[in-house]
Amino acid sequence: MYVHMIVFVVPWIVFWIISDKNKLRKLFVSGTFGAIIALVVDIVQHSFQWWSFKEDIIPGLDIELSADLGLYPVQAMLLVQYLPKNKLNWHYWIIGISIFNTLGEYILVKIGQLAYTNGWNIIWTFISYIIPFTLVALHSIFYANKSIKNS
Repeated sequence: MYVHMIVFVVPWIVFWIISDKNKLRKLFVSGTFGAIIALVVDIVQHSFQWWSFKEDIIPGLDIELSADLGLYPVQAMLLVQYLPKNKLNWHYWIIGISIFNTLGEYILVKIGQLAYTNGWNIIWTFISYIIPFTLVALHSIFYANKSIKNS
């Protein structure tokens, strides 16, 4: 149960403390996009059964759903908020947040709360973070800014 609190409640508290309140509209657009990507990744994962959590209250969904609506949208919003203006440095932020998430999953694997199956490994985990966070950054740059300006 504590994992659920960590991946849902704590990120939203941190977001509220450190977010730029003047950019909430743009951030929420990016966060929604990040949540959609996370949900799609989980749907694909459930089809291939690449990993599983030891403790689920709602079998197969609980921890992932907490992260999809908590940790991942908050990380997407904070990524967008802190993306440097110099586009040449974006990859550092995307790689950094992907390493952070990969290390978090690595810890869960080592303490026995998460198991990789069907060929999934830590490298695939890293890639599975790089791609979505890159999509969030690109979405923020090309679509979120335009949709907010037009409304």
